Amino acid sequence: MISSKSIVITGAARGIGFELARQLSTSNVVFAVVRTPASADKLKALAQTQPNLQVIQGDITDVASIKKSVEAVSVKSNGKIDILINNAGINVGEQMGLINVDPNDLNTQLTANVTGPVQTTIAYLPLLKAGDSKTIAFIGSRQGSLSLTTTQDDPAAFMGSYSVAKAALNMAIRKLSNELNSKENGQFSVLSLHPGWVATDMGGAQAPLTAEDSAKGLISVLGERGLPAETGKFYGYDGTEIAW
Repeated sequence: MISSKSIVITGAARGIGFELARQLSTSNVVFAVVRTPASADKLKALAQTQPNLQVIQGDITDVASIKKSVEAVSVKSNGKIDILINNAGINVGEQMGLINVDPNDLNTQLTANVTGPVQTTIAYLPLLKAGDSKTIAFIGSRQGSLSLTTTQDDPAAFMGSYSVAKAALNMAIRKLSNELNSKENGQFSVLSLHPGWVATDMGGAQAPLTAEDSAKGLISVLGERGLPAETGKFYGYDGTEIAW
């Protein structure tokens, strides 16, 4: 169980991010970072009834915007946080293999799913270093696993640009895990977490898993595995370790 922590969650306006914010804010202080607070009606309504939840503006694809979000969180958190959950991400364009992919879609995926989370992590490092838990979780995907590359008869085989972006994110996670597990930086726990196939705007209504159940599983895994000894690992929402 995670309690009495200071937590930043990106992409918290809806779906898995919203559920993570909702569930974690019952026993933790949560800073829910969203690109456009004005349109995050559900999140703002929750914040009205949950004093532990604060909505912060921040666009992970905009360095200046992320820096402003860090400044806002720092003021409200006395300059430190315990956990960063990099949840914000996208899946755009036609679902197809790489042979027919639109280069613009690929670049958009890489910006939002790799560059954004990495630059967000770097920006929040000073606050994390000042905190107690020093835990960084990335909401990844088994579509980024090189060991589990799908075959052509699997519908997921046509998620070409998304899979490439999530694979690149996994390498970034491994690199950050190595760099942040040192005497200079302290003992961090850096994890990749697969949320499952979830019925959200991204996953579609046909997905078998609810955002509520996915978030519940992710929180459980983070509570059990968010330790320096577990850094650099890849887990599913059900606690199963996934091959990179």
